[in-house]
Amino acid sequence: MASDDKLQAFRNFDFDGNEQWQQHFKNFDISGAQYAEKLMRIKAKWYKRDIDPDFDISLATGTPAPAAKPSPAKPTDTSTSEKSEPTSDTPPKREASSGPRVSAAFATPSALFGAHFVLLILGALSFLPFSTRMMHRYFLQLAIITHGFKIYRQFGGPPFRPFSALKEWAARALPSTDFQYACMSLVFLPRMPTRLVVVPSSVLAAYHVVSFLAAKYRGSALWEKYGRGIHAKMVANQRGALGVNAMSEICVGLFMIVQMLSPARNVLVAFIYWQWLRTRFFSPDAAQYHRQAWQKIGEKANPFLNAVPFLRMPLGYAQRWFASPPRSGF
Repeated sequence: MASDDKLQAFRNFDFDGNEQWQQHFKNFDISGAQYAEKLMRIKAKWYKRDIDPDFDISLATGTPAPAAKPSPAKPTDTSTSEKSEPTSDTPPKREASSGPRVSAAFATPSALFGAHFVLLILGALSFLPFSTRMMHRYFLQLAIITHGFKIYRQFGGPPFRPFSALKEWAARALPSTDFQYACMSLVFLPRMPTRLVVVPSSVLAAYHVVSFLAAKYRGSALWEKYGRGIHAKMVANQRGALGVNAMSEICVGLFMIVQMLSPARNVLVAFIYWQWLRTRFFSPDAAQYHRQAWQKIGEKANPFLNAVPFLRMPLGYAQRWFASPPRSGF
């Protein structure tokens, strides 16, 4: 597997739904301005040790990985092995700190599993004919809470002092899918223009739920009979699911353009959403899938544009604006 594929697999790995990682992470207490770097290094080392022995830690951390130290058989007790390893990732002694901190009680995988499970149920119900605006509102509210919970777990809380620490936190949190999906849910909280809005968060919730169940009940007769095959198919089609997310996000934007012709139009929300789509177009997690989705849309639209060539000029202006990287507010 190429380095890019290994890095993508690392980014797509469901750390929040993996019970072994959660137990391992409880041994650490990290805080301060470099919270994200420390967390990424701990994740990379654990991923290399327990998931992919060929994974290069420097792909995730951006720094050369230290030479591996010879060791006997893999220890069974995680906390003992981490304490005996003299590296910068060794859990420090707990002491008071003004920086962001994730407590073991707050960072329980079961709580996150429950939130994703309810989110998945609400997302499925949103597509039924009897779904109401209140149900959509509940879905978006829970999506904001769930994605916000994951942002806190991954990056900690935003440090408001000094400003350089806030800027560093924002540079890492803003491009993340959870931050962007939380923003999308917040934008549509007053009114959801189309049910396609629930698709991206619902797809991620489905993967989290199945990954959690696979980690917790692997080996049980019931899981082997009913769940293992579903999990294997979902993992095999993960790229396709992310492509569906990208296409649904774009279709919401196109729907809002068509909606401009109706009394239900909302120019401000449409403008904000298309700015959000630009961030997804350049997001490390979504750029590949959004470019593929736009390519498919272009292939479908070419015959129509050939019939009405005068539309190519305004579309060209729009494409150049969309393809220009959005400016950061920091």
